[in-house]
Amino acid sequence: MKKISFISILNRSMGTYAIICKPVCDKLHMPLPALQILMTLADNPELTTAKEISIHKALKPTLISFYVEKLVQAGYLERQSIKGNRRSVKLVCTDKALPIIEQGRKINKLYFSLITEGFSDEEISFFRNITEKIDRNMEAIREKAAAGELISSAGSE
Repeated sequence: MKKISFISILNRSMGTYAIICKPVCDKLHMPLPALQILMTLADNPELTTAKEISIHKALKPTLISFYVEKLVQAGYLERQSIKGNRRSVKLVCTDKALPIIEQGRKINKLYFSLITEGFSDEEISFFRNITEKIDRNMEAIREKAAAGELISSAGSE
């Protein structure tokens, strides 16, 4: 069995997800980043701004802004002002986006069932626990880096 790195698995995971999404994106005439923005807003109510989505999805802010504008023009998103914060805008999915979000949730369910095929219930529970811990660790890394507390030791040997 060949050794597979964690980074390789993450990259392959995103590519495989794109393959699963392609038929629905083609049918909806919607690029994958646009679908990801709608799904992020629908499934993560604490994320409401383009900046937060950019960080969460690890997509460039300019790409998020581009697709947010397209989604607003198509009537899938609306912008709302945030009281006390003139610089940020809250993004809200409209009723028109609900059927797309439902299809996105079906894709996500299919994807998860395919990548965990052959797993026992215990293994799926373990997998969920591990990925949640990895996510928390990655968030802590981002926070430390933003605070200047993370010193990279890569290449310092």
